[in-house]
Amino acid sequence: MDDMQPQGVENESDGPGPRHEPLDLSIQRIVLFAVGLGLLAVIVHVVLGFMMEGFRGREKRAMAMRPERYQDTTGQFPPPRLQDSPNEAFANLRQRSRERLDEYGWVDRKAGIARIPLERAIEILGRRETEERDASRRERDAKEAGQGEAKP
Repeated sequence: MDDMQPQGVENESDGPGPRHEPLDLSIQRIVLFAVGLGLLAVIVHVVLGFMMEGFRGREKRAMAMRPERYQDTTGQFPPPRLQDSPNEAFANLRQRSRERLDEYGWVDRKAGIARIPLERAIEILGRRETEERDASRRERDAKEAGQGEAKP
């Protein structure tokens, strides 16, 4: 335990060197690594750019050699096309949906569930809402009238 000393007391065996922990990495090496990494990124991007230009040229040559009957002039995705004209099919779907909303029909005949036109359903719900509101207003008015007589 001879080598133990209180804090703040200099140890003569340490010598005249710095009294702190030396750095394990030098700033110069860190900067060189960062510069090298940046250069590598630039080189990779340049090489990839040249490769993509080569692929683009190869694709243009392949498309030029392709027979005319295989040219895609519609601008849609390549086959298989499940719908000849998707816009027309969508318009037909909207029309059929609109017709279903505007007609009477059975949803489940055994359970007695029917479908009514949308406008008729809105009318029924509106009337029901109005009747409920009027009934609650009449009840409130009756309560207020009954309380008004009981106060004097």
